[in-house]
Amino acid sequence: MIKLAFLTMLITLSFGLTINKEQINPCATCDYVVDFVFTEVTQYNKTIHDIAELTKDLCDEIGGPVVKQECDFILNNLENIMDWIQKGFTPDQVCEELGFCSKEFDWWSKFLYYYSFM
Repeated sequence: MIKLAFLTMLITLSFGLTINKEQINPCATCDYVVDFVFTEVTQYNKTIHDIAELTKDLCDEIGGPVVKQECDFILNNLENIMDWIQKGFTPDQVCEELGFCSKEFDWWSKFLYYYSFM
């Protein structure tokens, strides 16, 4: 938890970025969380238990009822998500597979979600 909080603070301070909660949408939230899982699987080779705990912490940091519902769904499908990642799926493809995104999702909305300034 401390590591996650420190990392979040470091990223926010480094780039001056914050998540604007008014811009949260299911596709962008899924992509954000699955990208986190993707990094933990591909770069740090974390176990499913470790990733579940870190993902819960990340979701708590983001907060909100939409995020909670999506995070619960993602956590319940974590084994499939990790399997898809190991098969070469990107976070976008995983979120499409889960039904949160479509191929037509507006990339600009995702950009604004990740890089919104307060």
